[in-house]
Amino acid sequence: MGIIQGEVCSPLLWIIYYDPMFEAIEKLNKGGITLQAAIPKSIHHLDEVHIQQENIKLLGYLDDMTWTENSITELSKSLNIADDFYKLANIKINKEKC
Repeated sequence: MGIIQGEVCSPLLWIIYYDPMFEAIEKLNKGGITLQAAIPKSIHHLDEVHIQQENIKLLGYLDDMTWTENSITELSKSLNIADDFYKLANIKINKEKC
């Protein structure tokens, strides 16, 4: 919409525009991929670990997004939501780069 990516207001506008799409995709299903890390609770007791898990469907930063799903069907559902969102918000994307 004519805002330069490096302008001060760019990150705020990015959140305002994209957050509804992210919320809709997160509510779809469990899908995505799960990342897990085992972190020692203490340097003195390395056998005691805290397990941290995160389920990720979409990673986004400024104008770049990475879509992750556990099946083509689930990925299609997410991308259909994104297409609807892009039309609603009048956002042009380059699907040829995918």
